[in-house]
Amino acid sequence: MSELYFNLKLISNKVGLSSDIILECLEEGLISPCKEENEPLFDQDTVKKLIKIKRIKEDLGVNLAGIDIILRLCERIEQLNKRINELENALGLGKEKTEEDFSTKQFKRTFNISKPIEFIKVIEVIKDD
Repeated sequence: MSELYFNLKLISNKVGLSSDIILECLEEGLISPCKEENEPLFDQDTVKKLIKIKRIKEDLGVNLAGIDIILRLCERIEQLNKRINELENALGLGKEKTEEDFSTKQFKRTFNISKPIEFIKVIEVIKDD
C-alpha cells in the first residue's frame, strides 16, 4: 500500500487552517514535509498533528511557540508513561487498567487524542519521590 501525500492547498482544506498558518508551522519546525517535489508534500501523520495544532490554537488561544512546548511535553509524557509501564511489567507491578480519570478523558477530548496519555500517572510518580 502506498503512502498518501497532500499538498499545501489540500492539507489546508482538509484541516481547516490557512496556508499561511501551515507555512508558519513549517517555518517554526512544528511540522516538516515528507517530500518536496515542486512543492512540500505532507503525510497523514502531519495532518493529525495539524489537527492537534488547530485545536490547541483555537480552543486555548495558544501561540505557535506555546503549541510547540505543549506538543513536546505531550510527547515526553507519552515516552515516560511507556517507560513506567515497561518498568512496572519488568518488576511484576503491572496494574490492571481501571476507568480513566476524568481529567485524562477531558484532556484527550480537548486535543482529539485517540491514544491514552496518562499524564496524571506521571504527576503521581513525581509526587511519590
